[in-house]
Amino acid sequence: MRQWWRGPGRTAVLVGAAVLVLVVVGRVGSWRPVPQPTNPPVGASAATAGTLPPTTVLAVVGKPVDNSVGARQMALGAGSLWVAAEASNQVVRVDQVSGLATGVIPVRQPLGIAAGYGAIWVTSFGEHPALLRIDPVSLRVTARISIGDIAATVAAGAGAVWVACGEGNGPSVQRVDPATGQVTARIGLASRVVTGCGVWNVAVEGRWAWVGDEAGSLWRIGTADNRAHKLPVSLSGSSSWAQPGSVVAASGMVWAASNLELLRLDPASGRAVVRLGAAGRGTGGGSGVAVTVVPGRPGTVWWASSAGLRRVDSHRNQVTMTIPKPYPAGSTVIQDLVAGASRLWAITDQGVVRIDPTGAP
Repeated sequence: MRQWWRGPGRTAVLVGAAVLVLVVVGRVGSWRPVPQPTNPPVGASAATAGTLPPTTVLAVVGKPVDNSVGARQMALGAGSLWVAAEASNQVVRVDQVSGLATGVIPVRQPLGIAAGYGAIWVTSFGEHPALLRIDPVSLRVTARISIGDIAATVAAGAGAVWVACGEGNGPSVQRVDPATGQVTARIGLASRVVTGCGVWNVAVEGRWAWVGDEAGSLWRIGTADNRAHKLPVSLSGSSSWAQPGSVVAASGMVWAASNLELLRLDPASGRAVVRLGAAGRGTGGGSGVAVTVVPGRPGTVWWASSAGLRRVDSHRNQVTMTIPKPYPAGSTVIQDLVAGASRLWAITDQGVVRIDPTGAP
């Protein structure tokens, strides 16, 4: 062995090793990061726009949507329930009868979701904030529209899609043409940004789009002229207001909720005509963060809180019923709430749950 090492064999080994080192160094030196995918242009084909970065699939077709997916918001449309699941980078289609997932679409960090104009509209606030248009049948992304620096909630109505955004010069609501995908107006709000986007909800019906910001202020935007006006009313306690809420415009009514109270706004003046909360009319305190209007029963409103669901009679402007904690054991609060023809759907810290309010007089 020693003789071999001292002989010609050693020279051959050393030369071979040197060559191997040079090859490895050369390959390492030539390595470059793989370019990240960029946003496809507005109006891109479904095949191009539907190619998104790989994600970890947590929601499984044929199973309920549990809390592991990080469900944030829901929408009803095209005969299904749609869930924006932020933690798992997915939009999930759910059957309203069985409550099981029937389809999954990879979307980078989805947050806001709405249905309208033959599509599902989703805001993605990942590396490249965007508004996505999804075909509800093929489950393909058919357009990706660049939106501000942060894309938050979204609403569809009055001939447009309305997106709450954060930009370098402050919060805004961007108006998008649902047919062309073009941003037709950027409506700035002189609002103080607390965290993130600065705007926590947007709703639209008829002449007005309604907006709530992180400071508890409420805004109204004319759908005819795109002008924004700050309302002379706000959700109480900008200092103690700690949880996001909802603004709903439906059946000629406008409701806004925080963790402290529920407001009914007069669509004509924008003033609060009813204020239900810890100080009045039997709603009590709690962390109510959602309000929804039941289709076909325009006089019925459900308000969610940590104490349960409260039914509000809009004719009397009073709470007429409370269902204490109608969600799975271990859940503490409802984070989002939508209403179908006969059922309520809620996002809790246990996942998406279906609530049957039958038995309520």
